[in-house]
Amino acid sequence: MTIDERLEKLTERHEALTLTVENLEHRLEQQAANIDKLIAAQAKTDRRIDRFYTATLRLGADLASRLQKLEDLRDGDDGEESEKGQ
Repeated sequence: MTIDERLEKLTERHEALTLTVENLEHRLEQQAANIDKLIAAQAKTDRRIDRFYTATLRLGADLASRLQKLEDLRDGDDGEESEKGQ
């Protein structure tokens, strides 16, 4: 193999490697963009979960309060006894 043939082969390999690196760089940029989109979507999901969690806690507290009022009514403790005794 002559020097010119070797140089030609090296040039071809260099061009192939350059294309491969450019392709990898492009794919990496796409993956970074996809990751950014996923991070934004996860942040949105986290905010929604926080709102649902807060609403669930509020609903639980409201239901507990209603249940306590019903139990008080059932037991005859509606606040009138303390007024009658005075």
